[in-house]
Amino acid sequence: MAHFLLLDQQTIKTIKESKEMKQEYIVKLIETERSQLKELISSGEAHLIALACSEPPYGYKRWSLRLLKDRIIRLEIVENISHETIRQTLKKNKLKPWLKEQG
Repeated sequence: MAHFLLLDQQTIKTIKESKEMKQEYIVKLIETERSQLKELISSGEAHLIALACSEPPYGYKRWSLRLLKDRIIRLEIVENISHETIRQTLKKNKLKPWLKEQG
């Protein structure tokens, strides 16, 4: 999580020790998640949906959220994104590829 938010270990320690810092940290997480969601919507929601509906990579029965996350970053559709943002986007579009049976 520290790497995701670009925080050093001392900042993480301070956050753990301070109630105000914990609240700021939670706000930062929410803002980061919203920012990622906006980036995905503006640059590649259709790509994500198409990918989720496609065949999973060789050796996998279905797409997982983390597998989708890794692929969408590797394809340079977005620079960084959490698997939770992927889940929210797919849920909004009523897609659940991690539950889909592959024949």
